[in-house]
Amino acid sequence: MPDLLVTCSRHSQGCSITVGGKYFNRLSGLLGNYNYEPSDDSLGPSGERALDVADLARMWAVSPNPCYQANQARQLDDISEAEDLTECAQLFLHSSSPLSDCFHAVDPRPYFTHCINGQSHPAFSDNDLNSPCSVLSSYRTQCWTQGVQLPEPEVCLPEVTGMCNVSGEARPSGWLHTYQKETEGSADIAIIVELSGCPEEINITKLFKALTDQLKKRGIRDVRYVVVAITGETVSWPRFMTEREAVLSVSAATPHAPTNASLNTQAIVSTAENVEWRPGVSRTIVHITCQECREGETIVEALKAHDVTYHLITKLNIIMAAPSEKESLDMAHKVYGFDERLVFLTGDFKKFKGNEKMRLVLQEPTDVCVKAAQASGGAVFNLHRWNVKKAVQEKKFLSVVGQRIALSSSAPECQECHCISEDIRTVLMCRACSTTPVFSLPVEKGKKTVMQNNTAIIEDIKRNFKEDFIKRNIAFTHLGIK
Repeated sequence: MPDLLVTCSRHSQGCSITVGGKYFNRLSGLLGNYNYEPSDDSLGPSGERALDVADLARMWAVSPNPCYQANQARQLDDISEAEDLTECAQLFLHSSSPLSDCFHAVDPRPYFTHCINGQSHPAFSDNDLNSPCSVLSSYRTQCWTQGVQLPEPEVCLPEVTGMCNVSGEARPSGWLHTYQKETEGSADIAIIVELSGCPEEINITKLFKALTDQLKKRGIRDVRYVVVAITGETVSWPRFMTEREAVLSVSAATPHAPTNASLNTQAIVSTAENVEWRPGVSRTIVHITCQECREGETIVEALKAHDVTYHLITKLNIIMAAPSEKESLDMAHKVYGFDERLVFLTGDFKKFKGNEKMRLVLQEPTDVCVKAAQASGGAVFNLHRWNVKKAVQEKKFLSVVGQRIALSSSAPECQECHCISEDIRTVLMCRACSTTPVFSLPVEKGKKTVMQNNTAIIEDIKRNFKEDFIKRNIAFTHLGIK
């Protein structure tokens, strides 16, 4: 479990925030300060105590003109006042409950109280009326953090209007399942090949072999492939295939006449959106092209919407910030590729680890696909370093590329799949479970606040940054960065 995990359910419209011990007594806000002392949880940014939940929400509002806050919860003074105890009791008290596998790990009694209170508060919509689904979603999430996977109760599944094909089984519209690394050892990989303007000696089969070797070393053997070929003005869309079939397909790829540059964008977006990816399985696009991506703001959106990691192998002009042109060229010559955090060098062939210090002095290319690859959690590799005339150097380059792609092909940490009915069809949509928004709150000058307790975390980060990335980096020293 990571130190900070935010999981959100679009179906139940709720989020759960789980933090590790490193944040003990170092938090503040609407969810308390995490010190196991409930009496001081209702404090505002300046340390004043809130009158009630609505007042606490007002204190922590980030807008200068906050929206109306009101506590919609109703606390029952007597359990007999609950409108209907049966449903809540069957879910959170009875041994026959579909949630009972988790009763030993997460105490269901507070959720039972929440459930009966929820039966009596005003509903925001007809679907919310007397519905236990919000508290059910909260309980299932807490169980997951304890390593217990619970099914979605039937009472919370939407009305059935269509069917989705989920790994060969028909699932009704409204079906929802959250996968947490349940498909370790499996991967779906799409390879987009566009060799216009590439050296004639480029052999995609060698890249494919390096990739499959690294996947097997990581125990990823249940792999399906799609090979998308861009030639002339067309994009061909074959079915998923086995490793042997994919080898035959990529071996047919050869350099060709220039194509419409927009086909690259079209191919990436269409592959992310239209390939029948397996739910819960890692989804990867490997794109080989010698053309620049000049457009394609929709690429990042498509990759994110379908939880796809995108890797790019293309011609790059690597520039490193250094005191002299010679030092810059020397550093750039060692670079095979990079991602959002690391630079990958020739030395990663023997021990794959990447280099954080050199990533700090890399002047990032402006290519749209380069940005999309990093935003998706993928990497970018310089096709200029694919030296087909020197077998040893070629082997090293392809090995590093294969290792980085295989590294991000493990089963997703958390992926939420939902069978959704659209106007003319029913589709299976899978996304990463959550995103973590980052924002800061304004603090009145000269006033000591609860928020200042968090400065220690910031100082830790700054100290580690200086010690680990800058202090030993000669290039930074020459540039006068302290």
